Amino acid sequence: MKISVIIPSAGYGKRFGELKQFKLLNGKPLICFTIRPFLEIKQVVEIIIVVQKNKIAFLRQYLKKQSYKKSIKIVEGGEKRQDSIRNGMKFVIDNSDLICIHDAVRPFITKDLIKACFRKCKTYDGAILGLKSTDTVKYSKNQVVNKTIDRNRIWLAQTPQVFQKKKLIKAIKNAQDNNLESTDESFLMENIGFNIKLVEGHVNNIKITFNSDWNLTKYLMNNIK
Repeated sequence: MKISVIIPSAGYGKRFGELKQFKLLNGKPLICFTIRPFLEIKQVVEIIIVVQKNKIAFLRQYLKKQSYKKSIKIVEGGEKRQDSIRNGMKFVIDNSDLICIHDAVRPFITKDLIKACFRKCKTYDGAILGLKSTDTVKYSKNQVVNKTIDRNRIWLAQTPQVFQKKKLIKAIKNAQDNNLESTDESFLMENIGFNIKLVEGHVNNIKITFNSDWNLTKYLMNNIK
């Protein structure tokens, strides 16, 4: 099984206040920690990092100095996440079986969780990490509670999200043809009836979103073994 990994990294970090994916952590751009476990997995044959046009040269130059053994491609992103994923798909090798998509700002993903998603794709069209909700969930319009949702049925999606390549291509084309927008690729797969398996994630697999997340990031980086 051959797997292509796409890391969408073209966001502007408006809520964070800067380009968090390139912010230095222990002397390295954050994204270098994000790709590290993928570099250590045999089935991963390439990593495609999708970035803003003005960051391509910087990242290529930096990664070149690291002498990574796997193929790492740096390509230009789009205006939205879906555009970036679609651009990244253009550079995927022909003979890969699965596409693994992982947020650039989730640096604490582990090899075990990644491989768990890979295994589920043998019997499902795709697999995504998620956390079961531990809080009571309210559905609301205009900050007025309309109903309470059974939290046992609620999962909070994480990445990576892994899909059979041919089926993801079909889902992306369908979204483009029908002007569908989504914050993750699983929705695009679900929309045309593909079966996506939920895999229990981990609370440490945080997505760095706000500036206040940075202190937690530094703590975890220096204390997780």
